[in-house]
Amino acid sequence: MRSRLTELHWRQAILEALDNCSARERLRRLEVLSRVQRLPEAQDRLARAWGQTIPASVPARLADAVAAQAVPEPPENPTAEVVLAYAELHTLTGHQDFPVYWPCPHARDKASLYSELLDTSELAADTVADGLPPQPGEVLAEPAPAR
Repeated sequence: MRSRLTELHWRQAILEALDNCSARERLRRLEVLSRVQRLPEAQDRLARAWGQTIPASVPARLADAVAAQAVPEPPENPTAEVVLAYAELHTLTGHQDFPVYWPCPHARDKASLYSELLDTSELAADTVADGLPPQPGEVLAEPAPAR
């Protein structure tokens, strides 16, 4: 019953995301939102995309942590903005350059890179949760901690 109710909430939020926008934007949103019509399958696709993209040289525990952060659990009762953001994330992972870009072929120490990305995301989590826009801060000016 809960999964059916979540599905209905998502459908409602999708319809709300299509409301009050220009015809051109509505077409773009329709294309983007079509990727998340079936929520369980969409979640599985997103998890697979990240699982296949994280380099094999990254330790499994770190890869799991990165994937867990990159693949958010969809809320049961989302807003139109959340559904649209989730669909945009699917668009990103479906882009032809995604499998090439995220494995970071230019980085020699991929495990350190992904570890730093994870640390940075955790440091920014409160700011993002508070809805504050990106801005310079003290954390960016500090040297990275020794590992």
